[in-house]
Amino acid sequence: MSRQRTAMITCPTCGTSFETRYWESLNAEMNPAEKEQLLSGKLFYTTCPNCHAQHQFVYPMLYHDMTHKLMVWLLFEEEQIRVLLHEMDGVRTSSLMISQTGYHYRFVRSINELREKAMIFAYGLDDRVIEVLKLFQRSIIHKKLPHVKVNRTMFFPGSPHQLIIFAGDGATYTTELIMDPYEEIAQTRKNRMDERSRGCVCIDEKWAFDLLQNYGVYNKNLPLMYVHYGNEYMGFSDGTDKSMCLCSC
Repeated sequence: MSRQRTAMITCPTCGTSFETRYWESLNAEMNPAEKEQLLSGKLFYTTCPNCHAQHQFVYPMLYHDMTHKLMVWLLFEEEQIRVLLHEMDGVRTSSLMISQTGYHYRFVRSINELREKAMIFAYGLDDRVIEVLKLFQRSIIHKKLPHVKVNRTMFFPGSPHQLIIFAGDGATYTTELIMDPYEEIAQTRKNRMDERSRGCVCIDEKWAFDLLQNYGVYNKNLPLMYVHYGNEYMGFSDGTDKSMCLCSC
């Protein structure tokens, strides 16, 4: 079920206070138009009735994609996350959780992370494998373009799928996301990924890095490279030693 609420906010441009609607929960099947607004990044913008300026209005919400069995909570405060995890732990063996076998429960900390999760599942992909592939590609960027400090990356669907790279200097780049190892990782590491994604979890590059540290994805037929995440390095086999073009956008 989708739920909308209202809130009074103040326009940062002209100082006018006005009432706006926001989504406490959004069901993708019940509100397909709003789902598209979420995917495009427009859902969290509101327009001042006085000066007509548009500003981002950020708030916690639950996104529910019944088709792909996905529930994602957008939360900004650690206390909100702690409460959610406590509540989810309490219902893990309840009839609700049992009746929703096969569901994916996630939490994210930013609007772009929510958009990314929604897009990954909308395309029928496994977000855990995508995060591993993003981590692989981060190592290639570090190897080929050591002057580019990667702050974060974001999956963007297409033909082919793209990886948006947000650099430390504020620059943004796009490159093709190398999908070659996707099926092998999805098939051979499923059980281990399942072990580390029980309950409600944050599946991101840090999660992928921890997965590789504990289990690895070694294949003797693939070249050895290194994961670079933050200030840490780790050897791994990824099979993605391809030429890569970074285009500023």
